[in-house]
Amino acid sequence: MIESGEVVKTEKNYAVVRIDRKAECARCGLCGMKKNESHVECKAKNEAAAAEGDTVLIKTDGSATLISSLLVFVMPLILLAAELAVCYVLNVEELWILIICIGTLAAWFCILALIDRKFASIRGFSPTIVRIIEKKGEEKNE
Repeated sequence: MIESGEVVKTEKNYAVVRIDRKAECARCGLCGMKKNESHVECKAKNEAAAAEGDTVLIKTDGSATLISSLLVFVMPLILLAAELAVCYVLNVEELWILIICIGTLAAWFCILALIDRKFASIRGFSPTIVRIIEKKGEEKNE
């Protein structure tokens, strides 16, 4: 997926890029942009040496987006289904099932934070600035 946005902050080899809401965003929701927000900010590898105020193209790998979505949305459902099956077989009380499910979800999202740090270093899993479209104060290059 390729998007354009404006660099709002740079830090070492990374830049924070503000991406404006598009019409397609209302249907997708993958980026986490809320309905009343007009933009989302993401941290991207700054391979094009962009500076604050530059308009840039950022790219994310499609397979990385799919794997990330599976880890965030599908894996917790699989974990909960497995837990419920085991608790049903073991005849565990409902209160304990609730406590176990909440604990497992909390543990999964902590593990997911560690996975995210590991995946961020793998090329394609982190958004990357691939090109500067417009330098701050210059006219568009097309």
